[in-house]
Amino acid sequence: MINVSSLIIIYSILSLILIFYGIKSYRNSLMSYLYAIALNVFPLIPFGYLGNENTRLSRIPIAYFPIIASFTSSLVISRFRIRKGNFFLLYHVLLSYLFVQSFLIVKIQNYVSFLEYYSMWAVNILLMLTVSFIVNRINYEIVLDIFKKLVLLIAISSLIGILKFLIGLQDDANFMPMMNRNGTAYLIVSVTPILLFLGDTKLIKFYVFIFSIGLYFICLLFIQSRMGLMSFFFTFIIYYIYNKKFQLHKLLLFLIFLIFIVVLYLPPIRYIEERLVDRTLKTVLLITSGEGLTPDMGDYARFQLILYSIEIIKENFWFGTGVGLENYRDRIRLLNPIRESKPHNFYLSYLAEFGAVGFSILLILLFMVWRRFLKIGISKELSYTFSTIFITNMFMLFMNEYITYPLIWWIWGIGLGLSYIKQGNKGNR
Repeated sequence: MINVSSLIIIYSILSLILIFYGIKSYRNSLMSYLYAIALNVFPLIPFGYLGNENTRLSRIPIAYFPIIASFTSSLVISRFRIRKGNFFLLYHVLLSYLFVQSFLIVKIQNYVSFLEYYSMWAVNILLMLTVSFIVNRINYEIVLDIFKKLVLLIAISSLIGILKFLIGLQDDANFMPMMNRNGTAYLIVSVTPILLFLGDTKLIKFYVFIFSIGLYFICLLFIQSRMGLMSFFFTFIIYYIYNKKFQLHKLLLFLIFLIFIVVLYLPPIRYIEERLVDRTLKTVLLITSGEGLTPDMGDYARFQLILYSIEIIKENFWFGTGVGLENYRDRIRLLNPIRESKPHNFYLSYLAEFGAVGFSILLILLFMVWRRFLKIGISKELSYTFSTIFITNMFMLFMNEYITYPLIWWIWGIGLGLSYIKQGNKGNR
């Protein structure tokens, strides 16, 4: 087992190098996020799952060190400039509300938890706005090149995860050992529409497209993420609805063939089938029939967390519990819970934490992001792509709370920047 102190030193040095690389140019700044992903994959190939809770400096995950370095380079290269306007205004409205809510209205008790989560919101939204500024000032062809490298990076990383699972180095195919497997699944699914765009516009070879799609799917299967697999198929449906090209059956046939091969030749699929299919169907049938779940069932605890969050929302509807997981836990303890955790649902979690007032501000900001994706004028296919990414992300948030995952805000920042490039001005930067 690798020593955490060693990881801190190694990743601090690598992150510092990444900052110096990123501040050289706008292109380098955007590329540094790819290196941030790579640093969470390739140096850790010999190791199994390390865990995001066990690999931290204070409360900051070591896995985030390279991402923070990339963000730092973006701030420096942009000279701390971001696009002003409605986003900038709403950003300050949200942060101001959360501060007033937590300290003057709700009067939270855990200030450390507040600072941790408040900082995440401040940094993630600022990351999106900064990346948007950078993208708006570089050549469109550079963005396309970064897309090609991104989908290939995720394909190679998926292959690494699959191989680590098959040789028994890990219990699943999570290729980022210092991150939760659902976070890895979230990244794969979020990149999938970009892969569909590159394949649809023939910007990558067909065999690269098929190779990548296959690896994405098999990796999600072996990550054993129900959210990931459902969202993977969901993103195909949304993308082809946007494109009005109902050729989904061709890819589905290919995926069915892959499933057939996996079932025939890989014994571990039996456990995966039990977790992803049998357990999920049984849970849905029991809940919809009104029978409910019993404590010996796998999804019992998750279902109880949903019920707890509903009770918290009822008691704290307008202003919520205040920012921070620990401040949410202060309220859930009053219910004598079986587990002190959030319900793995963004909508319930943040309605409870922010209250109806703050959650409404956040939803308006997210709605504005989606509206900008619809206005990408340089390519209707790109507009479809980022709209699909956004809708799929919002779909996945019914099953997790990864709204504070910084790589998602990086992807959204690229789409936001593209939306401000005038049609016909692809190469003037």
